[in-house]
Amino acid sequence: MTITSGDIVTATGLPGRYRVTRITHGQALIWPLTRGNAHVVRLSRIAQAATVPTT
Repeated sequence: MTITSGDIVTATGLPGRYRVTRITHGQALIWPLTRGNAHVVRLSRIAQAATVPTT
């Protein structure tokens, strides 16, 4: 699985879903989809959120 900028992810130890804005040196800068502050987390601690079909 490859995480790239713009992906929606979940992070271990953080509630909610986040959007990846930057990846560098094995870490990702993530912003919550709702209000809140950015977090820097290791790539090993995040996973892509499952997408929900819109049919």
